[in-house]
Amino acid sequence: MIDATFYNTLLKTFLKFLGLVFVIVALITNPIVNAKPLQKILGKHNDVVLTVKFSPDGKLIATGGNDEDVMIWDARTGKLIKVLSELNTDSTMPIDSVAFSLDNKMLAAASGGMLIIWDLQTLAVKFSLQAQVYRISSLAFSHDSKILASTCLNLEASDGEISLWDMYTGTLSQTLKVHTDVWSTAFSPDDVLLASANHNQTITIWDVETGTLLKTLTGHEEQVNSVAFSPDGKTLLSGSSDKTIKFWDVKTGKLKNQISGLRGEVFSTVISPNGKMIASAILNQVMIWHRQTGKLVRVLKGHKSYVQSCAFSPDGKWLVSGASDRTIRLWAIK
Repeated sequence: MIDATFYNTLLKTFLKFLGLVFVIVALITNPIVNAKPLQKILGKHNDVVLTVKFSPDGKLIATGGNDEDVMIWDARTGKLIKVLSELNTDSTMPIDSVAFSLDNKMLAAASGGMLIIWDLQTLAVKFSLQAQVYRISSLAFSHDSKILASTCLNLEASDGEISLWDMYTGTLSQTLKVHTDVWSTAFSPDDVLLASANHNQTITIWDVETGTLLKTLTGHEEQVNSVAFSPDGKTLLSGSSDKTIKFWDVKTGKLKNQISGLRGEVFSTVISPNGKMIASAILNQVMIWHRQTGKLVRVLKGHKSYVQSCAFSPDGKWLVSGASDRTIRLWAIK
């Protein structure tokens, strides 16, 4: 005859097993409680990291910051390949932005009003340009790599502008007057439109060919820090110091949805290559949401200070972030 002790032991064993099953299911189905994503600390700048980008082939990562150096890293090994110091002058201006051309042939970076474009194969300087502005705040290549857009911060806040540079000749082809400081810009996937994130709480959308202002989107309550088009070009995302991320209908200019009540300013907002996820730099972490539902799916923690910039790899499997703690971190997303 089996006594009660045996049954109690059996029941406890079963419950432990059942609890283990629940934990495993939770780990699989809920990325927020999932094991910490694999991360590599690529290395450090000597000061705040302000900008990070993947190359279009996913092999390289370019970074820049307050130490005035552009650093190129091997995305697979995390090793530093090259330090580009052409912008490291006596101006004491930071590297505010780096950008790769989508044909994988050029790397651009800006410091103050100076703009340098390197040949990505040889790392020789292709163009050295001087914009007539106080400080270039962001860079974006068109998808056909023919145009480089640079946005600016000027001493007079009403003098903001976007410069469009011809990448065949290295000359200024067009200037779009925004009349406020501009923090970020993005081309639509078909290169027909250009959107800008503005200090005066607005987003402006331009016709690239004619330079005509098509729409001014309003709704943010503080400066807009970043903009990004969805891969299908139908939605525009914006991140703002008002602690919101807004989703705009590009055709109508109307607000479709928003993520609000965030704990801090949204410095950087990017969309995954497949358009399913968005990532935003908020305080000392990167938060990832499902774009269609707005559901938070993962929080990447590890930086010790404000995250200034983040970017998805071309295959969407990795995300790189740079922060005020001087580090560059590489995260496994899938």
